[in-house]
This record gives sequence, structure tokens and C-alpha cells, in this order.
Amino acid sequence: MMNFKHFLGLGVAILASLPAFSVPTARLRVTDVTSNTVLLDITDNGLGDTDNTIDGLISLGTTTTIDGNWRLRFTGATTKPDSGSASIPELALQSNIELLAATPRTLRIEFTDLDFTGNPFQGVLGTTTNASLGATGNVGYGARIDGGNAAFGGSFMSNLGLDNTAVSSPNTYNKKRQGGVENLSLYSLTIVSEVTFNTLGRLDVDATLSAVPEPGFYGALALGLSGLFALARRRNAVKE
Repeated sequence: MMNFKHFLGLGVAILASLPAFSVPTARLRVTDVTSNTVLLDITDNGLGDTDNTIDGLISLGTTTTIDGNWRLRFTGATTKPDSGSASIPELALQSNIELLAATPRTLRIEFTDLDFTGNPFQGVLGTTTNASLGATGNVGYGARIDGGNAAFGGSFMSNLGLDNTAVSSPNTYNKKRQGGVENLSLYSLTIVSEVTFNTLGRLDVDATLSAVPEPGFYGALALGLSGLFALARRRNAVKE
């Protein structure tokens, strides 16, 4: 007869075999820089996330008017496991922003995630800005990294500091920058989009931060492929 210890051991084995449930770590924060007011702070799958059944995806989904000064027609952000992984980071942020106030204002949108392990990490930041409906102003993008693994923490990565580009309607602006190599075993990453409107109008801001494979990766890949080709040639020679 199975005793209590056997039942306990069986229970532990069953629990160990169950899939782990991860705690969402991604967050989206919107701040009115002019008034120094946090307007939105949404956690993945939390209150305000309209895609709250998909891990790694935060979305406002529909048109949202906040603070009487801003209208966000669409804001979405993706990270692991929906996009990339802990060892190969990839964060993306999209937003359609409209200024409703008649005076110049600045809005900052930040998207952060924790527990990245890809080491070393070298990021590339690709950005697109589309100005419409008479909008003029300035747009800046940047990427922060934090070895303390804190949400929205750390400092801007080398060569990925907050840039400043003058924009005007109706034009589209594209930019791609590569950061320096970071050697951290555990860290958080944050994409930052900061827009300043001089006039009423609308701006689409898109940013993607992804990992650049190490040069050694390509060397290892080439070596592995050459080995496979050599093995294939030997096998064909034996068959002949």
C-alpha cells in the first residue's frame, strides 16, 4: 500500500511537471512632460490592456483621449514571449498621437521589460515618424538598459540616447542606429519615444529595439554549415 511519503512524492512530481506561470513584467507608461504628469501606466495583461490574454503584448486598442490635451488613436507594444526572447531581446512600440490643445506640449511614451539574459547585448534601434494633419515639432527616440533589472531604469545605451529630429507634415522620417556592446548577465530594457508638438496635428511614432548578433555568431554558423556540407559530400562519395 502506498504510504503518505509516496503520495507526497507523487504530488511534488506532478507539480514539477506543470508549466510555469510567469508574472508579467512589461509596462507601458505615458507622461505629459509639460505638466510632469503620468497619464497612463499599464502592466501587461493588467487594467487598461485590451489584449490582456496575450503575454508580451500591451495595447490600448481604441481611441483614447487623456488629460483633455492628447488623443492616442492606437498604442501597442510587444516584447517576449510575443516577440523575441530573454536571450534575444526584441521590443517594439507603436503609437498614433494627436495634440488637442492649442499650445505646444511634450509627450513621452516608454515601454519597458525585465529579465533579459542575452550577454553580451548590442542593440539596434529602428524608428519611423509620420507627420500629418499639419503637425510640426520635434521627435526623439532612445533606448535604456539597466543592470539593476528595474522597470524604466538605467541610462541610455551608447549611441542610443534620445535624439532630436525636427518633423513637419506631410513627411515621413526613418532612422536606424546601432548601440555599443553591453556586458550584463541580467537587465531590463526600455524604449523611449518623446514628441513635442508646436502646432495641432498628428504623429505616428514607431520604434523597434532588437539584438545584433555577435560577429562570432556568424563565424560559428559558417563553420557549422561548412561542416554539414563536408559531411554531405563524404556521404555522397561513399554512395558513389
